[in-house]
Amino acid sequence: MYLVWGEELVFLFNDAYAPILGPRLDHAMGAPLRSLWADAWPAVREPIEQAFAGRGSRFENVPVAMNRYGTPEDTWWTFSFSPLHGEEEAVAGAFCVTKEVTGMVVAQDRLARENERLIALFEKSPLFMAFLTGPEHCIELVNPGYASLIGHREVIGRPVVEALPEVLDQGYLHLLDEVYRSGEPYIGHKVAYDSGIAQAGSDPRHIVDVVFQPCKDEAGRVNGIFVQGLDLTPQVALERHLSLTEARHRQIMDS
Repeated sequence: MYLVWGEELVFLFNDAYAPILGPRLDHAMGAPLRSLWADAWPAVREPIEQAFAGRGSRFENVPVAMNRYGTPEDTWWTFSFSPLHGEEEAVAGAFCVTKEVTGMVVAQDRLARENERLIALFEKSPLFMAFLTGPEHCIELVNPGYASLIGHREVIGRPVVEALPEVLDQGYLHLLDEVYRSGEPYIGHKVAYDSGIAQAGSDPRHIVDVVFQPCKDEAGRVNGIFVQGLDLTPQVALERHLSLTEARHRQIMDS
């Protein structure tokens, strides 16, 4: 916390504020704010003037360019200003409660960039992917590959058995339940999946490699399942075609 007093904006602060001052600490107490914090003055001028006009204010995550240690740095602050009244009830100063949130803002920005990168990978991946939450396996996210696999149905926000009823008859609901119960992944190699929806130029029946990977909370409890896999249908069809071609070729050679 700090306060500024009088026309000169005499600067007074508490012990918790001292580390913020850096090299200015030795001459900060009682110094005029405008000269002490000349680099930060543009960011606090308006709220201080509002406080002297009798109006309080609060700001969150405000960027403030500073030069605390001899080099320019970008910082962020959350702070509030309140008017302080003198002996004649007129506003004579301003009181500030402030907290540096630079670390939090930088971490959030880094996390946002990482999320954007992951979302781009999720969207562009050649694998089909989906994220299911809760014991009912509610579909929270799907990527384009998964949407194509299931026939581009509207499934977001719905339990998997309601959105994709074929998973019940084909045994996938049982597998999901077991993964959720046991916490152990399921890995399927060249398993069949029939969406029941024929699309232009493609059969609703697919051959896929698929993994149901349990996701756990901090306590180790399963709270969702990450589904990922690869549609092998074109590859399997090509293998069958080559196999038939080879068989016919052998027949011709043998006749």
